[in-house]
Amino acid sequence: MLGKLARSLCPEKDRRIPRPIFNFEGAGGVADVEPARRTIPWVNLRRVLRVGFWNVLSLSENQRLPQLLDELSRLRVDMVGLSETRRTGSDETSSKGFTYYWSGMSNCHYVKGVAIGVSSRLQPSVVEVTLDIEHIMRLRLKHSLHFMSVVAVYTPTEVSETEEKEMFYAKLDSVLCPCHDALIILGDFNAVTGTERASFELYIGPNGSGTRNDNSSFLLNLARSRGLRIAGSWYQSPALHHWTWCSNAGGVVKEIDHILVSTRWRILQNYRVFRSADFFATDHKLVVATLKLHVKSRKPLRRECSDSLQSVWRLDTIENPVELWETFKRETFEAAKECVGERSRSHRGLASVETLDSIEESRAARLADNRNQYRVLSLGTRALLRRDKERLEALHEEAKSLGLQVSWPKTKVQMFRGLLHETVQSVRACGEDIEILENFTYLGCVMRNDGGSSHEVLTASRVFNLTVSVLRLRLWSSYDQPDYFMELS
Repeated sequence: MLGKLARSLCPEKDRRIPRPIFNFEGAGGVADVEPARRTIPWVNLRRVLRVGFWNVLSLSENQRLPQLLDELSRLRVDMVGLSETRRTGSDETSSKGFTYYWSGMSNCHYVKGVAIGVSSRLQPSVVEVTLDIEHIMRLRLKHSLHFMSVVAVYTPTEVSETEEKEMFYAKLDSVLCPCHDALIILGDFNAVTGTERASFELYIGPNGSGTRNDNSSFLLNLARSRGLRIAGSWYQSPALHHWTWCSNAGGVVKEIDHILVSTRWRILQNYRVFRSADFFATDHKLVVATLKLHVKSRKPLRRECSDSLQSVWRLDTIENPVELWETFKRETFEAAKECVGERSRSHRGLASVETLDSIEESRAARLADNRNQYRVLSLGTRALLRRDKERLEALHEEAKSLGLQVSWPKTKVQMFRGLLHETVQSVRACGEDIEILENFTYLGCVMRNDGGSSHEVLTASRVFNLTVSVLRLRLWSSYDQPDYFMELS
């Protein structure tokens, strides 16, 4: 009731999600539309985000949008960059759960143009839209750690003049700089990466394709200057699944559509060319990158430990294998102590039942404020602890002379008389900590400190009752059905 009253009092326009800031850089000025003040949602990079790019050749008519939306929904694409949309001006439109921001020619010519489509799940996180007429468009989104800039571009073709290409990349650099956001560039670069990785190892993977040209040099320099990884070159796939453009005349195939992802975080999880995606007469294929941020702890001690272990790798001068092993073990332990440190251990002695009785009496005397008796009992307790420790160490030495060793991880001390919660939790012998338990399992049976077996009997009884219940429901109840007896006869 309160919700209906609030909706009736608030106008519809006040409840809408605020529009992002629009920067029309190519129009000779900047026009800002400030959004309403509210808490802006953000993109959670710890969840899977599917980002794609597609040269659609034409999106000038709104009647083409439903088919595009069906393909994007079928392939679960959250955000897509589009080129050659052939729309005029700059605006936005929404349809079937997607919002499209586009930028085209301002002289009413239906050529070129770029656009970015954002799903309704991500649209509230859009905080700024930067438009640069028909070539470049940038969307700025807020994510869980900072901001993310998604840029859609349509670069000049290879036959264009070099001056035009230089002007384009200079304009792209001005749109990107200064920017400290996580950067993703989606575009038809009209360039291949090539297979040579020299001086571009961080930005081109081992699965590049094609023969480089002038556009390739511009693309690789952009990736290196901005610290971007060309996604398609990092994932191995058959050659048929590498090509993003197939000539309508046939015989010419190239990988010229790319997704560039920032190397600031390792968010690139997968990349794929969807040959099954179809949109009218386009000769380009949809490319999709899967992004997800994995946050893991830093390992600052790796380099320090590597430096400390340098002396270990210079032991080739020792010929005696026994001496080599002892030296290797000693140097490794010392390097580990220096880098990681040694965990402090409890220095309590072995606590037998007699010793625990003495501890209990000493505790009672302390609580009764009987200092003289407490002092005498404490001295006796320390003597008992030393005796118990010597007994266990003597057992260890006797077993060693027979070729046996005490398995300290499997050695346990059972506690009687219910004193576990009031006394020590472990004892120490021969440099090893031994756990004190009330109960332990031996050959499938629980050995309890009270000597009883009621727990085992109850467990077996519960298992039997459960088995009978299952049989009654699934098997025995079928005897009550007439059809069952018909089958038997």
